Amino acid sequence: SYYHMLARNILNHSAVRSFFALAIMAAFAVDACESQLLPLGRSDAGSQHDAALGRIFHWLELAFTVLFGLELVWTIFSYWFWEFFSDMWNIFDFAVVVTSIISVLTDGGANLSSVRMARVLRVLRVIKAFQSLRKIVAAITMALWPMLSALVICCIAISVFTILGVNAYATR
Repeated sequence: SYYHMLARNILNHSAVRSFFALAIMAAFAVDACESQLLPLGRSDAGSQHDAALGRIFHWLELAFTVLFGLELVWTIFSYWFWEFFSDMWNIFDFAVVVTSIISVLTDGGANLSSVRMARVLRVLRVIKAFQSLRKIVAAITMALWPMLSALVICCIAISVFTILGVNAYATR
């Protein structure tokens, strides 16, 4: 429909894509700062300073999660349901945003610390935003199988020469 196409055109505009890419990078920088300043997490903060930092990081995480949640809803609306879920990058995006939402809703309890750590994967969403980055990832992915084959051949050759060496020098 007209509204879906309008939403898609706005979403695909370079300024909007750049804004969300910058937001993703900012969220990554905030996550890195939080890991450095509060390595034991927000709940284990001992001093008032650490508790205040924990509250700041919580509100920043909430803001980024709302922003990325709205972007996800916008993308699903723009591409509608089946077209959205037919792209693996969109599925990855969906999983990362839903994980972030779960993290915020549960406030990252001790048993869900791995869920909170998964929000660091948000930085990989930048790849989705730019076609050139997607081409690089596709090229690297295509190169993995030939590299794996070469690794297997090297391991076989090393194993053969190891066995020959052990047998040749076993008596020495």
